Amino acid sequence: MSNQKRSASELRQFLVVTRLEMTSYFRSPVGLLFGLAMPSALLYVAVTFWYPEQVRTFAVPDMAFLSVVTSGLYSIGVAITEQRGNGVLKTYLSSPLRTRTYLAAQVADRVVVVLVGNSVMVLVGTLGMGIPLQGELWRYALVLTTSLATMLSFGFLLASRFRSVETAGMVSSLLFFAIMFGSGIFSGLATMPGWIANILDVLPFRPIVEIMRRSWIDPGFSGWAQLGLVFTWFLVFWIAASVLFRWTPNDR
Repeated sequence: MSNQKRSASELRQFLVVTRLEMTSYFRSPVGLLFGLAMPSALLYVAVTFWYPEQVRTFAVPDMAFLSVVTSGLYSIGVAITEQRGNGVLKTYLSSPLRTRTYLAAQVADRVVVVLVGNSVMVLVGTLGMGIPLQGELWRYALVLTTSLATMLSFGFLLASRFRSVETAGMVSSLLFFAIMFGSGIFSGLATMPGWIANILDVLPFRPIVEIMRRSWIDPGFSGWAQLGLVFTWFLVFWIAASVLFRWTPNDR
């Protein structure tokens, strides 16, 4: 098979798997409503109980970060492990579907749903709660998309080796709280030793928070270097997940 025909076949497989995943949302109205409404619900709770007036401008990008992290750890990390355990992934073994194609379809599916949910939250925040978008919308959308793809690839990497839903849920929960603490979204990092802060600057989680905030409040936006770092982590997670992924619990 020529490279052109192989690429066309892989593209068709990508589109088919993406369509199947998107169809599953519409078959579950409750799940679809949850995915679309969760960011706005988080924003309402955050503005009501967590964010004082002087820092309320950060509420939208911070809740977007929260939805990005939960999508990576739970929507991918736990969900894919469950599909492996109940044999859903095993059905793909009889097809020519490649791991990278399956990964791309899963990421694309979640990106669409999360972006729509966050678009609703932006409208609720700007029009309903008076939280202004001071930066450029296209920059904020670029940062959000890149950050989301990175966290989804990270979740896929975790899911590639989990053997049980219980393990996936426990590890994902521990990582969730570690990421929340390490990103500085709910706590300051000034009291941390310098070497820990340096490590957190290299990992993608704290830079994601910073560039999402900058893209929301800064018309000029000075976070291109950090965005490049986040994109680099996306490539690392993507390649590692493609290499390590297994279709059944007994794969090595």
